[in-house]
This record gives sequence, C-alpha cells and structure tokens, in this order.
Amino acid sequence: MNLRLDRYHVNQPYPQVNHVKPDEGLVKILLQPYSGERSELTTALQYAHHSVCCKRNYKEISQTMRGIFYIETMHLEFIGDIIVKLGGDPKYVISLQQKQISWQSSLINYETSPDQMLLSDMEGEKGAAEFYERTSESINQSDIARLLARLALDEHLHYRLLSNIYGRHF
Repeated sequence: MNLRLDRYHVNQPYPQVNHVKPDEGLVKILLQPYSGERSELTTALQYAHHSVCCKRNYKEISQTMRGIFYIETMHLEFIGDIIVKLGGDPKYVISLQQKQISWQSSLINYETSPDQMLLSDMEGEKGAAEFYERTSESINQSDIARLLARLALDEHLHYRLLSNIYGRHF
C-alpha cells in the first residue's frame, strides 16, 4: 500500500522542544497521553487493529486508519521525548489509585464493525484534541505548550477525516 502521510497531519512544522525544566508533576500529566487508557499508544494500536479489520471490504477506511496510525506513533515519540527531557521515564504504564501497572492491550477497542470503529476513533480524537489544548493552556513551559497545541491540530484533522468517511459510508 503506497501511503502519503502528508494527508494525515496538518501542514505545519512541529515546534522544537529545547527549553525544558525538570517537572515531575508534568511527567505524571504527560504519561496519560503517552500510555494511559486513551493514549497515543492505545490509539495507535487500535488504529492498527481497525485498519487490518477493514482492509478487505473497506479499503478507504483501512487506508485512512493506517495513515492516522503512523501519525499517532509520531505523537507517541514526541511525548516520550518530552517525558525524558522533563526527567521522567517513558514507561508504558497506567496509573491506577496511586499505583502504576503495565499498559494492557485490553485498553484497545476491538470493535470489528466499521461504523462502530469510526465512532470510537472519532471520540478518541476529539478527547485527545481537548486534552492537548487544555494542557497546553495550563502549563508554564512554553516549548512544550506549543508542541501540545500543534498535536491538537493533528487530532482535529483526524476527527474531520474520520467524520467525513463516516458520513459517506454510514
């Protein structure tokens, strides 16, 4: 499959994150979009699953999900790099009641109905965009805030792409 990734991200550069002060509290906040329940890790693997399930009968949906998968893995790497710069360890863990447990594949929505996949993925994109916008406005590290705001733009684009496909097919 020949995939042009420029269709799946906003045509703006990702801001560099050069000036970072160690911040344990921000590490905890960023572990959620890194590997939490509704994280870049969970989302990327969910897109991989959905893409494979749609490949046979819904090629356009499959291709779009595969393209978004690649962009989400880039987001995962950006967030991981920030966590390291903040002095944290980018482990694939989930925080539950003051305890960290390993990320689990049961967090993925294993829906196999294309319309339900799209609805689930749209909800995830909307939530991710809102998280990045809210967090970018509330932190006091401008390089990180700019990158998070930029990631939100991709999430909004993903929502629009999925919404358009949903409208055409269902």
